[in-house]
Amino acid sequence: MFFPAFKAVYLCAVHFWVREYLSPWHRLPSSVGLPICFILKQPLFTGHICSENYGISWLKGHHEPLISIETFEKVQACRQGIAKAPSRANLGEDFVLRGIAACASCGTPLRSSWSTGSTKRYAYFLCQTKGCEAYGKSIPRDRIEGDVGALLKKLAPTENVIALAKAMFRQAWDQRVTHARAAVTSAKSQLTAIDKQIDGLLTRVLDATNATVIRSYESKISALEKEKATLADQLAHHAEPARDFDEKLELTLRFIANPWKLWEKGNHALRRTLLKLAFAGRIAYCRNKGARTPEITLPFKALGGLEGKGV
Repeated sequence: MFFPAFKAVYLCAVHFWVREYLSPWHRLPSSVGLPICFILKQPLFTGHICSENYGISWLKGHHEPLISIETFEKVQACRQGIAKAPSRANLGEDFVLRGIAACASCGTPLRSSWSTGSTKRYAYFLCQTKGCEAYGKSIPRDRIEGDVGALLKKLAPTENVIALAKAMFRQAWDQRVTHARAAVTSAKSQLTAIDKQIDGLLTRVLDATNATVIRSYESKISALEKEKATLADQLAHHAEPARDFDEKLELTLRFIANPWKLWEKGNHALRRTLLKLAFAGRIAYCRNKGARTPEITLPFKALGGLEGKGV
């Protein structure tokens, strides 16, 4: 599923591209738009051409694609999925811990809300599970976020552990390069096999006289053309890493060495990502005792184990 912001950017880009470059719509004024459903279901934006009228199926075009085939398929799945509820005032960037902070008494995710005082507004969390001993008792948002920041400070490993992690990342990087090369080789072999199948089916189409049989062959060829286009798209994305190991590693180690700095200075999206990378589940929070020690993710757990062994 897509994040709403990404979906909006995608739609705007597609709308602009269609309006500016595609005939006959490129002559339309900027005030004239295209139906959203038309934009979302067109394979044209993956860099391919499909037409039932002319019998064209996933033909590689000469125009630059806006999205990958994988993204296109995700869009179709999103279109056929369940509609999402509209945004609310107590969501968004004001409550980064919504859905992550949970009541320590009942385990239910804490609700976020705003209250209005005589001179300012106050952000807070509270448990709204009836029967819970913490029901209706508010907790200031800043207090919870401060306690979570203290938990993140404890995750920072020592320099020796960082050095060991660098060696481990080097090994993982080499494995990634090897895997990328193997994936490229496998994809090329599959493309060759698909080309042979298509050639064989085309030969059968030329020899066939039954209309039903011909339509069956054409349907199979269309499916193979789509599979071929998908493999070609995956082949382009399985290339070896463009940047070298040290350039990639610097950002990774910066995050592992000081996760709490990203928590203090990062924006909403980065802080949400940080929480998902650092903690394996929700953070139980007690109104009187603060945050309980949550389960951390494997990278920090592994580094913590190495540090405990005196590395």
